[in-house]
Amino acid sequence: MFIRPPRLRALAAAASLALTSFAGHAESPAAVHRSVPLKINFALAPAQIDASCKAELAAAGKHVDAMLRVRSARTFKTVVEPLENVLSDLVDNLAAQTLLLQVAPDKPVRDASERCNTAVTGYVAEMFARPDLYAALAAAARSRTAHGGTLYAYAWAKVYAMDLFTAFQKDGVQNPAVGMRYRTEILAPAREFEPDVLVQKFLGRPMSPDAYYADLGIKVDGK
Repeated sequence: MFIRPPRLRALAAAASLALTSFAGHAESPAAVHRSVPLKINFALAPAQIDASCKAELAAAGKHVDAMLRVRSARTFKTVVEPLENVLSDLVDNLAAQTLLLQVAPDKPVRDASERCNTAVTGYVAEMFARPDLYAALAAAARSRTAHGGTLYAYAWAKVYAMDLFTAFQKDGVQNPAVGMRYRTEILAPAREFEPDVLVQKFLGRPMSPDAYYADLGIKVDGK
């Protein structure tokens, strides 16, 4: 089975977004929702993966449709935040279904997980190609109602994602032991601990921005 590194980087980025708190939104119901510990069931049969993946994508589509049907000013609160929550919930609810491609010992389970990964990728691509969603996001951007803390959180999510991916670069993107450690030490406990605690356990060292700097082409301390 060949695993493309970009897919793992995307997985790390998604996990990082789940781990990173959204500064400036502590007062919102969405922020409270995201603080609930994430419980992931990895003991899924192929049929369960197929059914739950289809159901979660359908639910996400209904939420996006409902958000776009609301006739109100297009702002951060009415467009960007609800969309963030839809995507965050999709990542959370399909964490096992998508990760099993990397770690499941049984081929039928991996095949079902690959179908789910493909379906999620297609759904997200189609969603962001929607003219009505693009118009809503453009209007929200023009409203200048976005919180600076959100942009800051996205930047930090990438810092964490790049650092997490160094483990796969070091030990091999097809290394099942690394995939299993990522599953048990990052995804499984998720919000039960601070991000830095999880990262240090997984990498064996404190979080470092060096990989992020390298991706930007910035040399740090002669590296």
